[in-house]
Amino acid sequence: MKGYRNSSIREQEGIYYLRIKEDNYYDVGHTYGKMLVNVEHPVLNFLRNWFVVYILSILMKLFSKRINEINIPKDYLNEIRGYADATEISYDILMFLNFYFDVSGKSGLSGSTFTFFNDKGLFVGNNTDVKSLIMRILLRHTKSIVVEMNILGRNKFTYVSFPFFVGVVNGFNENIILSSHKILRKDNKFVNGRLGIFILSRYLLENSKDISEIRNIIPKNLPGKSMNLMVTDIGRKKSSVFEISSGGVNELTIKGQWMGCTNHIKSEKMRDLYAGLPEASEVVLKSLETLLSEVEEMTVDKSVSILQNKGSGLKGRFGNSSVANNATCQSFVFDFENMEMHISNSNKRPVSLNGKFVKISF
Repeated sequence: MKGYRNSSIREQEGIYYLRIKEDNYYDVGHTYGKMLVNVEHPVLNFLRNWFVVYILSILMKLFSKRINEINIPKDYLNEIRGYADATEISYDILMFLNFYFDVSGKSGLSGSTFTFFNDKGLFVGNNTDVKSLIMRILLRHTKSIVVEMNILGRNKFTYVSFPFFVGVVNGFNENIILSSHKILRKDNKFVNGRLGIFILSRYLLENSKDISEIRNIIPKNLPGKSMNLMVTDIGRKKSSVFEISSGGVNELTIKGQWMGCTNHIKSEKMRDLYAGLPEASEVVLKSLETLLSEVEEMTVDKSVSILQNKGSGLKGRFGNSSVANNATCQSFVFDFENMEMHISNSNKRPVSLNGKFVKISF
């Protein structure tokens, strides 16, 4: 384990685990970057390669106008500036990598998530899928990274990500677990002046202590694109999926001991605000719900088995229509009874079917 200031980083079978404790967001970013430099993280050489810099700089110029129209709170911009100053990686490139998914069409971080309550325990399983060429390339140069974030005046939280991603796709604090899914449709256009999708998820983890606070915060901070947000209240043993669009919010609640979530608007109420029949996502959700209904008592092994299911094939009739598919770039299980995470260390897709699920204890 290596340290920097009040923080530390360790590698465990290919998975880096960062614990960051700082007073402000710039210092968070700077410490994060310095620790990756100190361990010579492989993503650094990739992002400093002259050809990669050239291509990403062109892409940033093409998308800069749209990225600049996203509402990004100053704190998070300061964190990205800290990354850049610590690593000498271009600030503009880091901005592009962070917010490309908000302004792109069908590219995005999405996937399959489930929550399962046992009598004593709670399990959350997640496969993150991506269609972006950038992340396909990055997967060759880096693996998932786990970050525990402790910023003065904010909730301490932990999230699973890739290096230098300021937003949160999947994470938890002491009371709440979040999993975010961008709705993958071409007509899911970004509404200028709204929050980035994954910035909203991070803001909720930093500022919410239960699901009722999330209900109050979301309508006042709508993101620029449609998304599904699965929220689990650990203490109350309740889960909900918030269907969120630029026009409003709808909450679907758990009706048993488990709940699944994929990448489409499920309720008729919200589909009026969002056109299109997301066939692949509906196939995945049906498969996920069938698998969950067959489990009486969830375990880590059973959770991993669900994440490895390829019942409709790795490339199905409607696209990525299995829980495990060719777009799966991240796969993990949270076991909240034992406070453990089991996360794939593979850099080969689908990661849920390759590599090893490494146990990280909190």
